[in-house]
Amino acid sequence: MREKRRSVIVFGGSGGIGTSVCQSLASQGYNIGLTYFRNEDSAQKLKSELKAYEIDVEIVAADLSSPEAAITAVEKIETSLQVLDAVVYAAGPRIRVGNFDDLTFTDWQHVLDQDASACFNALKASLPALKKTDGGSIVAISTTQINRSEKRGVLSAAPKAAIEMMIRAIAKEEARSNIRANSVRAGWVDSAGLGVEMLEKQLSPKAYQAIIREIPMRRFAHASEIAEAVTFLLSDRASYITGQSITVDGGMAL
Repeated sequence: MREKRRSVIVFGGSGGIGTSVCQSLASQGYNIGLTYFRNEDSAQKLKSELKAYEIDVEIVAADLSSPEAAITAVEKIETSLQVLDAVVYAAGPRIRVGNFDDLTFTDWQHVLDQDASACFNALKASLPALKKTDGGSIVAISTTQINRSEKRGVLSAAPKAAIEMMIRAIAKEEARSNIRANSVRAGWVDSAGLGVEMLEKQLSPKAYQAIIREIPMRRFAHASEIAEAVTFLLSDRASYITGQSITVDGGMAL
């Protein structure tokens, strides 16, 4: 069933998963506001593609590690789309795979600033706009590594654990404002920028095959499959779901 016309901001909308989220929500009639960090070409290309759905689209460059930049981005998108009904956090930095003992404080600080703090700033800036509506919904992209810790994966899992705690706090505190908040724990994704980069550049063929063997469905996820879970959680079909995490990983965490 097609959703009634709503407006959503997708933080990190020009990335691999973010792009699929934008496409899925546009197909349901959502007006789309999306942020990007540096890749303006991808954002402009996506904007052109989304116009085919006959919706309104606004793109804004934003370094979400800055609270002021997050506020400015939300204000621009809210002004353009007139209302904000939903928020998706799909942003995140490039990370380095490594054993804890090999990581530097700079590595650690980078992922906290560009992911955990960025999400805090994005959601903090969005809440006032959501409260102007009769109710809104938030979904953050997390990681299946919270279900099952992987070697050399702390830089991926740690900021997402913080993000999930923010989501749970918002779900509990803002239910009185009819705002729901959930997360989607994504497994390995074969068609999203950062996941592909890690699989191809940071893992050996042997490690690649070992990951495949640990997934009961014997394949990686498609970004569109993550987007479907996000779309469901934002929809009226999930109207009584809040504070939850849905895992989309082909059974890897079992």
